[in-house]
Amino acid sequence: MTDLKTGRAFKVARLILKSMQRRISAEECDELHGWSLKKENFKLYKELTDSDKIMEAVHELSSVDTEAAWQKIKDKIYTEAIEDATEAATPNNGKS
Repeated sequence: MTDLKTGRAFKVARLILKSMQRRISAEECDELHGWSLKKENFKLYKELTDSDKIMEAVHELSSVDTEAAWQKIKDKIYTEAIEDATEAATPNNGKS
């Protein structure tokens, strides 16, 4: 995604959040409305603001075992470090 598209995506995300929090200005509301006139944008807006989907995502996130996930990441880093060190210590780097 280009920087311009990324910046636009973050701006739209902020507008959607402000809209959901009911703190969006009239100018911002017009901008969000203009963005949502495109069919695929409107579909995304409806999906992102669907309260049932939001609650489902919150429940899913709250059930993540962060300690286990963090341990898995540390194990992977450790394993890769050992493999790199072993490869570096091998004469000719394993090449004949």
